[in-house]
Amino acid sequence: MDSIYLPSKFTFKREIRLLFNGILSFILNVLIFPKRSMYAAALRGFLLTPFMKGPVRARFIMGGVILEDISKIRLDTDAIIKENVRVKGGLVLGKRSYIERETVINGPVVVGSRCFINYGSELNGETTIEDNVIVGPGVKFMSKTHETGSEDFRAGNLHHLPITVKRGVWIGGGAIILGGVTIGRGSIVGAGAVVTEDVEENVIVVGNPARVIKELGPGYGGNPVGSPKTPSEIRWA
Repeated sequence: MDSIYLPSKFTFKREIRLLFNGILSFILNVLIFPKRSMYAAALRGFLLTPFMKGPVRARFIMGGVILEDISKIRLDTDAIIKENVRVKGGLVLGKRSYIERETVINGPVVVGSRCFINYGSELNGETTIEDNVIVGPGVKFMSKTHETGSEDFRAGNLHHLPITVKRGVWIGGGAIILGGVTIGRGSIVGAGAVVTEDVEENVIVVGNPARVIKELGPGYGGNPVGSPKTPSEIRWA
């Protein structure tokens, strides 16, 4: 086990399955094939359970994940956080959303349902990502900024400028999204782009600073080859 698997909505069938899988995993990984990390993970999951919102249940917190301010973290059904992720401040992670390894989150951050945040990304406070958003590796949401100070110290007072990513957006690897920006629904941000201004709906932007190179229009494109027909059925993990 190298991920956090934290369902939060109660269904009887799910609870029975999770209980059976937990018992089987404990027997195999602790009693029969012991791993030193399993003991610590099981203990951490047990101790953190009362602080997690949702029905009380055992949780396995694995793979070097650091969760600060536990009471401010809300994970919905089938939300997954992979190894070596660090979460500081508030985080809301929607249903079936997935955060890959080595990602850093400095909340408050809100991520909707069926989103995929690829490895090595950085999300800073006052960032809101709506449903069905795909974020490539190494993307930085730079909502933190400084006021312009005097010539003796140009980096003045620190503050946040909110970032909003609307539903269905795809952000390519290595992109930088600056504070105060809204990315419109259904748009694509090219790899390595630096987004300094709002992006309209259904367009492709690339470059530094990012500029529109193509208008997609509603209904443009189709489903990925071999994928289900609806985003709710797509599993990016």
